[in-house]
Amino acid sequence: MSSDKHLNHVIGLTKAAVAKGKEVKIFFTANSVFLTQDPEFEELLKSGAEISLCNKTYQGFDLHNTYKPTIDGVVHGNQDNNAEIAAEVDRYVVF
Repeated sequence: MSSDKHLNHVIGLTKAAVAKGKEVKIFFTANSVFLTQDPEFEELLKSGAEISLCNKTYQGFDLHNTYKPTIDGVVHGNQDNNAEIAAEVDRYVVF
């Protein structure tokens, strides 16, 4: 996910997939890392989805200093995490 929009759609899609027993993995990069500051982001953390973000982007926007150094339940990784997700999954949705 690279957009800082559509969080409500991501939450809805995630909840629906998890309810059907699907494994959900979400990677945040570019402007989407700002969504980690949205109060609704907590819904994703509770959803059962595996969540990771590009730590270079997170730090590049200085969120590690102005928001939180790390977010519990979120893997602070890099684009390798994104590539691994793309290689592992049957379906890949981009926002």
